[in-house]
Amino acid sequence: MLTIQSQNIWNIFFQSSLEELNRINPFLENIPPLKRLKEDRFYFLRLCISEAVSNAMIHGNMLDKTKTVSLNLLVETKHCIITVTDDGNGLPFGQLESVKVLTPSKEIGNRGLRIILDTMESVSISKTEKKFSIVMKFIG
Repeated sequence: MLTIQSQNIWNIFFQSSLEELNRINPFLENIPPLKRLKEDRFYFLRLCISEAVSNAMIHGNMLDKTKTVSLNLLVETKHCIITVTDDGNGLPFGQLESVKVLTPSKEIGNRGLRIILDTMESVSISKTEKKFSIVMKFIG
């Protein structure tokens, strides 16, 4: 299901099933402002969104198909705010900080979070609201 709330906000909802990840690329390709991104920036945006949505499905909703994951994009002139929300209990307190200090040799888990932290302008996680927010600045 795709919902456009205004000219610069796009939403999509997923069942918590990994097959649903196939819907991300066509969704992003149909957002007109994202077409101005350079190919490499679009690749990393898509990769980070895929990682955040799959983490929400797997770790947040435990792949329970009765639970949903929502993806919201607010596309502004110079940046995009991406919010992924699941029906789970949120990221364990302190996990984001522990991922930030991982060295390459110790990166066994948290691959998705590491990619997101290394790629995006800023990342914030809200445990109480179960939201994972990513801000990416557009590069002209």
